[in-house]
Amino acid sequence: MKHIPLYSLILTILLILSGCITNQNNNTTTYEKDVYIHAVITNDSIYPFRIISENILLIFTNIFDGLVEFDEFFGIQPDLADSWTNPDHYTWRFNLRHNVQFHNGDPFTAEDVKFSIEEIYISYTTIIKEVTIKDNYTIDFITYNPYPRLLQLLAQNFYVLPHQYYQNPENYWPIGTGPYQLTDYAENNYTTLEQFNNYWGEQPRIKTVVFKIIENADERVDALHQAWLTVLT
Repeated sequence: MKHIPLYSLILTILLILSGCITNQNNNTTTYEKDVYIHAVITNDSIYPFRIISENILLIFTNIFDGLVEFDEFFGIQPDLADSWTNPDHYTWRFNLRHNVQFHNGDPFTAEDVKFSIEEIYISYTTIIKEVTIKDNYTIDFITYNPYPRLLQLLAQNFYVLPHQYYQNPENYWPIGTGPYQLTDYAENNYTTLEQFNNYWGEQPRIKTVVFKIIENADERVDALHQAWLTVLT
C-alpha cells in the first residue's frame, strides 16, 4: 500500500505517544513536546536506504509521494497528480499539483516525474513507451498497448524523486515531497523522521517519529502491551 501517513498507522506500530494537542479553534496543531513512536520492527525496516516491503510501508511512504495512492478501501486517490484523463487508448495524461516542494527546496515539476520513470523505475518502460512533458504541470504516459491497470500499478509502487538533486551521484540522502523528512539514522539502531513544514498536504499530528529496534522478544511483547495501555488511557 502506498502513501500511508504515520498517524494512520499508530495502532499497529505505536509504542509511545504523548504531548500532542490540537487547537480546535484555528485548525492548527501545537505540541507540548516532541512525540516519539518506537516501532517494533527489524533492522531492515528502519534502514532508510534499503528498498524492502516493510521499509516501503513504514519509511518510504512518509518521505515520498507518488502520482496516485490507495485509500483505505484500495480505491485510487490523487496524490501529486490531482487529476488524469485518457485522450486515447494508449495515453494517460496527468495534471500535476502546483506549489509542491521537495525537502531540499526544489520545486516539483513534470521533469521530476519523467526522470523517476526513465531513470529510477526503469521497469515501467516495459509498459510505458514514451513519457512526454506537455508543460511543467502536465505529462503524458504513452503505453505500448492499452493498459487499464496503470493507476493501480502506480499506486502500489511509484515515488517521485527530485531530478536535479539525483543528477549528482554523490547525493544519496532520501529526498521526497512527503509529510516527513529523514533527519537522522543509526544503522542497527534507529531512524528518525521529522515533520516537513512545507508539506503540500495536511500536516501530520506527530512532529518527530523514531523507529527503534527492540531485539529482545520479551521486551517487544512488553512494549506492545504498554502501547495498548497508552492508547486505551
